[in-house]
Amino acid sequence: MNIRQSSSTFSQRGPERTEGHIRGVECPEGGLHDTPALRWDGVEVSYGGKPALYDVSFEIPTGTLSAIVGPNGAGKSTAVKAALGLVPLNRGSVRVLGGQLREHRSRVAYVPQQDLVTKDFPITAIQVVEMGRYPHRGWFRRLTKADDAAVAEAVRRTGITDLVNEPLDELSGGQRQRVFLARALAQRADLLVLDEPFTAVDARTEAALTDLLAELCADGEHTVIAVHHDLRTVAERFDHAALLSGTVVAAGPVHEVLTAAALEQAYGLVLAAREKPREDPSTREYPARDQSERVTSAP
Repeated sequence: MNIRQSSSTFSQRGPERTEGHIRGVECPEGGLHDTPALRWDGVEVSYGGKPALYDVSFEIPTGTLSAIVGPNGAGKSTAVKAALGLVPLNRGSVRVLGGQLREHRSRVAYVPQQDLVTKDFPITAIQVVEMGRYPHRGWFRRLTKADDAAVAEAVRRTGITDLVNEPLDELSGGQRQRVFLARALAQRADLLVLDEPFTAVDARTEAALTDLLAELCADGEHTVIAVHHDLRTVAERFDHAALLSGTVVAAGPVHEVLTAAALEQAYGLVLAAREKPREDPSTREYPARDQSERVTSAP
């Protein structure tokens, strides 16, 4: 399915983006802010003494729809957790919105992987979305009319109006993802960090949500960073990417990152195994002992 041509169920189609620019929308002068939304400098992380990230340095420009990609075990989720203070750093530092995370917590929204979310907690979808306002209001203060308006807008934009009173544990995986994305939107954060946000989401819903995220970034003020596994979608829809494989293989505009050379370096044996034709052992060549002739035989 060509995602560019798909229609959106949840919002009007977002502006088309290409190489960090937005067609049909006036962007801020220069296109992006000078201060990156996130910047990793020499970050190293290990689990149980085993390195997960080594000497990771890259940045995500403000105002972009950006992806972190790479093979399984490449450290994609670890990179975002390191940025959000969820795992300790052995070395290095991360700058968030130009400063320390503690200075900007209310401006950063995070949607974790589904398998990290407790599904049997007795809570409804609308209560989850309302949590997006807690960084601004606190846990025990009543929501204001402005908070209610932010929640209602997030519900509408993610297309979960018919789910708001449903218990979270009765929703499908894709429905839960939309609920947690609505919570992030309700926060009205400047930076959204999404870890595999399209897991268990069908292609039509993924296209609609990607449109929504692109629309959010169109003002040049908001930034979305998604850990993503689908390279085709990233190539077609995202502005900026970082390709990881324990360290940084490439980072920059998508068309500069997702090159054959970079992908071969990152995915290595995986790509080689998929592309190499199966060998017929009966036609394999073996060198003769004196190296002066070659013989063909089955092993």
